[in-house]
Amino acid sequence: MNEMSRPPEASGAKAALVRAASRFQAQDRKVKAGVVVAVLVLAVAGYWFLGRGGAPGPQAGFMGGPPPVTVAAPLVRTVVEWDEFTGQFEAVEFVEVRARVNGYLQSVHFQDGQMVKKGDLLFVIDPRPYEAALANAEAAVAQYQAQVELATRQLERTEKLRGKDFVSASTYDQRVQEKQSAQAQLDAARAQVRTAKLNLDYT
Repeated sequence: MNEMSRPPEASGAKAALVRAASRFQAQDRKVKAGVVVAVLVLAVAGYWFLGRGGAPGPQAGFMGGPPPVTVAAPLVRTVVEWDEFTGQFEAVEFVEVRARVNGYLQSVHFQDGQMVKKGDLLFVIDPRPYEAALANAEAAVAQYQAQVELATRQLERTEKLRGKDFVSASTYDQRVQEKQSAQAQLDAARAQVRTAKLNLDYT
């Protein structure tokens, strides 16, 4: 009965208060929703920032600014095409090098893989044995030279005696044979000297 007796101004004020409270609640919900959206945006941005290892670099795209561009002047030159291959050299001709005399190597005058030509000194064989052989041959020449000279003088004396018939024909023939034998031995000794010199040159 009392409510029905309220004046119309009181009812209007109450309705206005209710509408104001409703608007306040609606605005409060909008503010909370905005805060939630802002938090979500910041969370996504932070995750993206940390996941990419820090701030975007100069080439991060449009948001990071234009990427740097390097400019160089063009060059005009001749280009030579070439390739690298792994190969193996093999000689077309083979030459077997052999020493003409035996002996111990005294020195080597080349290295493995070195280019050599005909006439180059490659090895030196110990020449001392061949020097001794040459000395012996020269001594033999001197010895047989003396025998030839002796046989020649004896033959000359025998010829004189033979002309006077003081010696027999057999004695004369013996002197001739002795001279020829001495001469042959001298010739052989001279040949030995030439051989010894040649062998010495081959060392």
